[in-house]
Amino acid sequence: MGTLLLIVVYFIVFLVQFSFVPAAFPFLVLPNLLFVLTILYLMVEDPDKKRGLFLAFFGGFLNDVVSTDVFGLYIFIFLISAYVLKFIFKYYVQLPFLQKV
Repeated sequence: MGTLLLIVVYFIVFLVQFSFVPAAFPFLVLPNLLFVLTILYLMVEDPDKKRGLFLAFFGGFLNDVVSTDVFGLYIFIFLISAYVLKFIFKYYVQLPFLQKV
Protein backbone atom coordinates (compact mmCIF):
# COMPACT_ATOMS: atom_id res chain seq x y z
CA MET A 1 0.00 0.00 0.00
CA GLY A 2 1.14 3.49 -0.70
CA THR A 3 1.78 5.85 2.16
CA LEU A 4 -0.89 8.26 0.95
CA LEU A 5 -3.50 5.50 0.89
CA LEU A 6 -2.55 4.47 4.43
CA ILE A 7 -2.88 8.07 5.62
CA VAL A 8 -6.37 8.25 4.07
CA VAL A 9 -7.32 4.95 5.76
CA TYR A 10 -6.02 6.28 9.10
CA PHE A 11 -8.02 9.47 8.69
CA ILE A 12 -11.21 7.51 7.91
CA VAL A 13 -10.65 5.27 10.95
CA PHE A 14 -10.02 8.43 13.00
CA LEU A 15 -13.38 9.86 11.90
CA VAL A 16 -15.14 6.61 12.70
CA GLN A 17 -13.44 6.35 16.09
CA PHE A 18 -14.41 9.80 17.26
CA SER A 19 -17.85 10.08 15.67
CA PHE A 20 -19.55 6.66 15.52
CA VAL A 21 -17.83 4.53 18.14
CA PRO A 22 -18.89 6.73 21.13
CA ALA A 23 -22.49 6.44 19.95
CA ALA A 24 -22.21 2.65 19.62
CA PHE A 25 -20.62 2.18 23.07
CA PRO A 26 -22.11 4.97 25.22
CA PHE A 27 -21.17 3.63 28.67
CA LEU A 28 -18.42 1.16 27.87
CA VAL A 29 -14.69 1.54 27.48
CA LEU A 30 -14.03 2.76 23.95
CA PRO A 31 -11.57 0.85 21.76
CA ASN A 32 -8.73 2.84 20.26
CA LEU A 33 -9.09 1.83 16.62
CA LEU A 34 -6.03 3.79 15.49
CA PHE A 35 -3.86 1.89 17.95
CA VAL A 36 -5.29 -1.44 16.80
CA LEU A 37 -4.72 -0.49 13.15
CA THR A 38 -1.14 0.51 13.95
CA ILE A 39 -0.45 -2.82 15.66
CA LEU A 40 -1.98 -4.77 12.77
CA TYR A 41 0.11 -2.86 10.25
CA LEU A 42 3.29 -3.42 12.27
CA MET A 43 2.55 -7.15 12.31
CA VAL A 44 2.56 -7.41 8.52
CA GLU A 45 5.26 -4.85 7.78
CA ASP A 46 8.84 -5.84 7.12
CA PRO A 47 10.74 -5.11 10.39
CA ASP A 48 13.42 -3.16 8.52
CA LYS A 49 10.98 -0.65 7.03
CA LYS A 50 10.09 2.58 8.82
CA ARG A 51 6.58 3.22 7.47
CA GLY A 52 4.97 1.72 10.57
CA LEU A 53 6.79 4.23 12.76
CA PHE A 54 5.49 7.08 10.63
CA LEU A 55 1.96 5.70 10.88
CA ALA A 56 2.35 5.33 14.65
CA PHE A 57 3.37 8.99 14.84
CA PHE A 58 0.44 10.03 12.62
CA GLY A 59 -2.06 7.96 14.63
CA GLY A 60 -0.75 9.38 17.90
CA PHE A 61 -0.93 12.89 16.47
CA LEU A 62 -4.57 12.41 15.45
CA ASN A 63 -5.41 11.14 18.94
CA ASP A 64 -3.58 14.07 20.53
CA VAL A 65 -5.49 16.60 18.44
CA VAL A 66 -8.83 15.61 19.96
CA SER A 67 -7.75 14.54 23.45
CA THR A 68 -7.74 16.75 26.51
CA ASP A 69 -4.52 15.21 27.86
CA VAL A 70 -1.05 16.66 27.51
CA PHE A 71 -0.20 17.10 23.84
CA GLY A 72 2.28 14.46 22.75
CA LEU A 73 1.14 11.77 25.17
CA TYR A 74 -0.46 9.60 22.48
CA ILE A 75 2.41 10.21 20.09
CA PHE A 76 4.78 8.96 22.78
CA ILE A 77 2.63 5.92 23.55
CA PHE A 78 2.18 4.98 19.89
CA LEU A 79 5.88 5.42 19.04
CA ILE A 80 7.16 3.49 22.06
CA SER A 81 4.71 0.68 21.30
CA ALA A 82 5.76 0.66 17.65
CA TYR A 83 9.48 0.51 18.52
CA VAL A 84 8.92 -2.33 20.99
CA LEU A 85 6.79 -4.28 18.50
CA LYS A 86 9.33 -3.75 15.71
CA PHE A 87 12.09 -5.01 17.99
CA ILE A 88 10.06 -8.06 19.02
CA PHE A 89 9.00 -8.90 15.47
CA LYS A 90 12.53 -8.42 14.14
CA TYR A 91 14.41 -10.57 16.63
CA TYR A 92 11.96 -12.91 18.37
CA VAL A 93 8.81 -13.54 16.34
CA GLN A 94 8.37 -14.82 12.81
CA LEU A 95 4.84 -14.96 11.50
CA PRO A 96 4.94 -17.29 8.50
CA PHE A 97 1.20 -17.00 7.82
CA LEU A 98 1.38 -13.23 7.30
CA GLN A 99 2.79 -11.88 4.08
CA LYS A 100 5.27 -9.07 4.60
CA VAL A 101 4.28 -5.72 3.07
